[in-house]
Amino acid sequence: MALVLLLLLPVAGRSLAQTAVAATGRNSGSLPSLGDSSDLSIAAERRIGDRIAASIYRDPDYIDDPVLVDYVQSIWLPLKAAARARGELPSELDERFAWELFLIRDRSINAFALPGGYFGVHLGLIGAVGSADEMAAVL
Repeated sequence: MALVLLLLLPVAGRSLAQTAVAATGRNSGSLPSLGDSSDLSIAAERRIGDRIAASIYRDPDYIDDPVLVDYVQSIWLPLKAAARARGELPSELDERFAWELFLIRDRSINAFALPGGYFGVHLGLIGAVGSADEMAAVL
């Protein structure tokens, strides 16, 4: 009996969710609005990113390894150039954002973006990828 209930649970949950969406006209599980991106100017976004990046550069987990930086840059720069060539990177953003990568001493498989065009890459990601293409897929 318990097995039958466990098997029916996903079906019942989906039906309840569909009923809630139909009744309210919106998905009750949707994320809240965080504001319009135009509320933050490019200059303000860059200032925020500059402050965060400055604190990261002072962090003991920041890695300044030219070999690793060159490896990640050799993957990142062609991606940026391709976005520029396709028109996906407007000149305003290209000129006003930092477009800087930095490495973080962390074993987790992760990368992240900060406001203002800063990108962090964890060493765990570099160790986990099997090829430059896999790294490019993350970046």
